[in-house]
Amino acid sequence: MSKDPATGVWSKTVKLRVGGPLPLPAVNSISGAYQYKFYSDGNWLPNPLNPRYNINNNNSYLYVKNPTIHYLLPNSTPALGIIRSRFSEISAYIFPDKNSSVDTSSIKIIIDEIEYTGTGHHYDPTTKLISFFPPQPLNNGLHKLMISAMSSLVSINSDSTTFTVQGGMVQFLIMTSETWKFFWRLQGAIFNSRR
Repeated sequence: MSKDPATGVWSKTVKLRVGGPLPLPAVNSISGAYQYKFYSDGNWLPNPLNPRYNINNNNSYLYVKNPTIHYLLPNSTPALGIIRSRFSEISAYIFPDKNSSVDTSSIKIIIDEIEYTGTGHHYDPTTKLISFFPPQPLNNGLHKLMISAMSSLVSINSDSTTFTVQGGMVQFLIMTSETWKFFWRLQGAIFNSRR
């Protein structure tokens, strides 16, 4: 891996075969998927933002398709927990294989039973990231999220997940800090948006 001195981020680019490795490399392999872990402070850890992991070896895994959909967020992984905003950002990386591109007109996002089409203009072909905010606030509770996309070679892929929203009109978010004061006075107001 190489480290970007400006951001401190370690990265490595690896080309993966669409359809997964052939032959399967180990007994606990998952057909059609690549498994991976991160090494940190002497421990091998699964990806905290990927809800897919192999219960046999605690490896995270990724299905490589055309296009590959990765990091569909938000999701119900422990690392994310409950989403505190009713205007939740929906995002995912959509990677086409090297001989095709993403057909942006085909990108579809479904939250619960509401389908959002024409979302392709939210996709950045350079970063491969789609970032979308639903136009209406989401209700508190569990939500089902699905995204689908097609490559220029007319190959379709979709991914789905769930996430929980717990947001309100007014929220006080506490950040870790140090101060010499023992008490803070808070003042706020709630305005009726109908007037």
